[in-house]
Amino acid sequence: STVGDVVYIRLFKNPVVILNSVQGAHDLLDKKSAIYSGRPRTVLYDEMCHGVGLWLKFMKYSERWKKHRKWAQNVFNDKVALRSYLPLQQREVYMLLSVLRDTPGVEGKDGAGS
Repeated sequence: STVGDVVYIRLFKNPVVILNSVQGAHDLLDKKSAIYSGRPRTVLYDEMCHGVGLWLKFMKYSERWKKHRKWAQNVFNDKVALRSYLPLQQREVYMLLSVLRDTPGVEGKDGAGS
């Protein structure tokens, strides 16, 4: 099935908007960022991460968020740092593939599967 440029879902009773095009993201997040850049309040998550640093996707849009985002971009754009994530990424992919292989009703495009 095909989805549009903007998809709305509810995730754990919270509204989530997914932007599937660069133009849609630019229009909503750059041109109207003050309206659409808010984050849901997550009390339990905030408590669990206190003192460790909050993940960007759960931080409220603010000057602090901008600083954290800039820091994170610098880290993730560093080629040495990116290479260091490869073993973790491979392990997670193997785990996902294992779960998909062992899940009844999950089939590949060729029709093979459980």
